[in-house]
Amino acid sequence: MAFAAIWDAWDAPGGGEVRSLATVTTEPNAEVAAVHHRMPAILEPEDWPLWLEEIEGDASALLRPLPAGRLRVEQL
Repeated sequence: MAFAAIWDAWDAPGGGEVRSLATVTTEPNAEVAAVHHRMPAILEPEDWPLWLEEIEGDASALLRPLPAGRLRVEQL
């Protein structure tokens, strides 16, 4: 399982490098909707090359909920 994410690194004043990461979210699928209004965009292995810009295409098409039935959500 891989979450879609974006990252950046920049040089901070004083010379240190700052790295940051943000998980990309989308609308929830049926299982997640019961507990939250958003969910991480989960990438299938065949989607990784597009997300990582190894091939040409529209990566925004990957920002969709995982199909219902692929996750098990347990509330504690």
